[in-house]
Amino acid sequence: MRTYGTREDLYTKARERGVVFIRFDQDKKPEVNVENERIVVQVTDPVLQMPLAIETDYLVLAAAIEASDNTNVILSKATMHLDPIKSYVTEACDGCALCLDVCPYRAISLEEAPGDTTGARRVVTDSALCKGCGLCEATCPKGGILIHGFTLDQLKVQVEAAMEPIRLRIVKRWQTKSLVPIKITGPSCWTRSSIQNRRRFSNV
Repeated sequence: MRTYGTREDLYTKARERGVVFIRFDQDKKPEVNVENERIVVQVTDPVLQMPLAIETDYLVLAAAIEASDNTNVILSKATMHLDPIKSYVTEACDGCALCLDVCPYRAISLEEAPGDTTGARRVVTDSALCKGCGLCEATCPKGGILIHGFTLDQLKVQVEAAMEPIRLRIVKRWQTKSLVPIKITGPSCWTRSSIQNRRRFSNV
C-alpha cells in the first residue's frame, strides 16, 4: 500500500494492531451481502489468488474524492513539497540583480520593493522553478539571498566542524617538545613545538 505524509505512521500502527489490508482490482470489486443477519464481504485476495468471505460486525465505507471533469491538475515536485531546498530573499537585498545573471533556472526576477515609494527594487524567487543550487547565494556580496539549510552561518559551522580534526592535530604538535617537520603549502620548516616559546626555525 502506498501512503503519503503522516498516513505512513497510521498505516504502520494499524498493521501493528493486526489490521489486514486487502487490495482488489477494478474488475473484481468487493461484494457485500447479508447472510443469516450477518454482514459478509466477499473479495478476491491477489496474494492468495483465491476468493475470501469475511464475516464482520461493522462495515464502514470511505467516501472517494474525485476531480471534476473540467479540472486539469498539474503535479510537480514543488506542488508535492518533495524538495525543501529553496532560496529566499533577506532584508539585505538592495536590488543589485547580480543573482539574476547566474541563475540557470531563471527562478529570480527583479521587482519593485513592496511599500517603498523611492523606486527601490528587490529580487523575488520563484519556488516552483528554484532547484536550490546555491549560485545566487554564492554570488550575492551582501547576503541578500540565501538557501534554506545552507545559510552562510550554517556553512561556516560545517567548515569549522570539518577543520576541527586538523586543528587538534596542529595543537598536539605544538604541545610536543621535539622538533617536528611541518609541510603546509610551501617549503618544509622545522618547528620547535612548545607552548612557552613558539619560535620557528627555518631548515635552510
